[in-house]
Amino acid sequence: MHAVLGCLFSTVIYVGSLYIWRGPPRDHPVTIKRRMLSVTIASTLAWIPLLLTLPSGSKTSLFSFQAHLVELLGLRPPCCLKIVTYPLFLTATFFLGPIIFFLLMWYKTYIAKSGMKGLGTWFGEVQEAARDLLDIDSLVGWRNLVVAPITEEFVFRACMAPLLRLQGYGVLATVFVTPLFFGLAHLHHLHDRVHNQGFPLKSAIVNVGFQFTYTTIFGWYETYLFLSTGSLLAPVLVHSFANFLGVPPFGDMAHQLGPHRSLALTVLGVIMFIALFGPLTSAELYKSCYGTHTTAGVFL
Repeated sequence: MHAVLGCLFSTVIYVGSLYIWRGPPRDHPVTIKRRMLSVTIASTLAWIPLLLTLPSGSKTSLFSFQAHLVELLGLRPPCCLKIVTYPLFLTATFFLGPIIFFLLMWYKTYIAKSGMKGLGTWFGEVQEAARDLLDIDSLVGWRNLVVAPITEEFVFRACMAPLLRLQGYGVLATVFVTPLFFGLAHLHHLHDRVHNQGFPLKSAIVNVGFQFTYTTIFGWYETYLFLSTGSLLAPVLVHSFANFLGVPPFGDMAHQLGPHRSLALTVLGVIMFIALFGPLTSAELYKSCYGTHTTAGVFL
């Protein structure tokens, strides 16, 4: 019960920090700046329940206490690239259809039109395409690809999963319970859809309900990644990658690639994801990145 209350505390301060400001809609630059500041501050408080749950043996010295806390939060720097490359590759297989679709659209929009204008112009087209895709010049891009993945994964993965594990929750229970708080944290979008974007209430409920389901299911995957890799870096990068791709545009894919080809690529991606999930999320695969864990009973 203490673990659940701790998770609720972290959820409330994170979501509550978004609404301490009054002003323009969520995509307005002023609102984005304010909210990025708010969630950063909220993240510095979200680990308090975990701190209060630490075993007394971990507090024998300041150094051991800090090392224990850093490891629990998944903040130890890894010494191998596979902790980044394998989770990203696994995620990319799931999004195989959308990735091929986006690459095709990218080619048609930026590369094909450059013709024989020379390598320099071609490279300029590629730079333009990458800048547009990443949206790195806008605050929306920074929010979606940097600030949101880091703060959300820290609060809803690093602060909550170890807390549940230390309070006796099993791996499966932690994997399934933790994302529920993450999903709940997205229900506040219902207010934005109705009051700022003009959605009818029924449409807003359907839209946010889908988002809750999507984020909860994806949260199961990211929580398991966190527990198997022992690193916050893996779920943060996967989260940013998923935000970059967005919800798969199945309608556009069917129109551009054809319904059968689009379906085949989607199914192939899901099959590859299922086949590779076990091998690429095995805790044994990542032990060489850190050595042994001092946090016995928390990570896999």
